[in-house]
Amino acid sequence: MFVQKISIAEQYIELISPEISHADISLEWVSGKDGRELLEKMGNNLPKDWTPSIEEERDRIIDFIHGENEVNWAIEYQGEIIGAVWLSLEPDKLIGPHIMIADKSVYGRGIATSVMQAVCGWALTDKTGSASRFNHKELITRCRVDNVPIIRVNEKIGFKPTGETYKEDGFTWQNYIMKKAR
Repeated sequence: MFVQKISIAEQYIELISPEISHADISLEWVSGKDGRELLEKMGNNLPKDWTPSIEEERDRIIDFIHGENEVNWAIEYQGEIIGAVWLSLEPDKLIGPHIMIADKSVYGRGIATSVMQAVCGWALTDKTGSASRFNHKELITRCRVDNVPIIRVNEKIGFKPTGETYKEDGFTWQNYIMKKAR
């Protein structure tokens, strides 16, 4: 599900609707060593012989576009698609933001921080349209404890670790929570 375009002017970032035509870019990212590392850092257990296909990428993007339990955006930076950000939506439960910046050449520019801040702000304040059914006062996300870049982003924008670390699917995870300002 796509809700609205979000512009982050100071960074020349736009969060736009995912398009099936983005599958070629996505396939390029996940096909290389960096893509596999990124997917694994995000907690995906990939078989050693896993080879992504254009069909899989198109299907994934179609799910992004039509899925009812997520709000999805493609991240466009200076006119190029560099990643994706999404909110997992579960009525009567917490909303979870997730981000993937696949283009390593833009790392270290504060893009992930700006994007996560915009999406989390939107999730905690928007009460119109498709988001109106999600009246949440807090967000929760999780990441692997060895994913230092996203831990920094989470903490920088106001997420706090909650509870103990835990093991799942062969990885050690930490949950983070962000509460709506009163």
